[in-house]
Amino acid sequence: MVAVGGAVLNGRAENLSSGGAGLRLEETVAEGTNIAVRFLTPHLQDFACIDVTAKVLYSTLTSGTPPYRIGVRFVGANAEAKRRIAALIGD
Repeated sequence: MVAVGGAVLNGRAENLSSGGAGLRLEETVAEGTNIAVRFLTPHLQDFACIDVTAKVLYSTLTSGTPPYRIGVRFVGANAEAKRRIAALIGD
């Protein structure tokens, strides 16, 4: 889930790393925009979600579903969020 302005967009994450992610969304988000991202991870027993803030680096229209690929860099994540991301990606 991505919160930008007053809107909440649903999508999915690709290429998650400790520093950022690729997000697939139904709508584009402008480069340079700061967004709030909530990763829902129901398959992990220790936690259900990870909340971070991120900056949009690029937005590309693709032929995939959802059609927009948004590259983001994490700019705000507390120690617990960082630990959860590391557990999720197997670091």
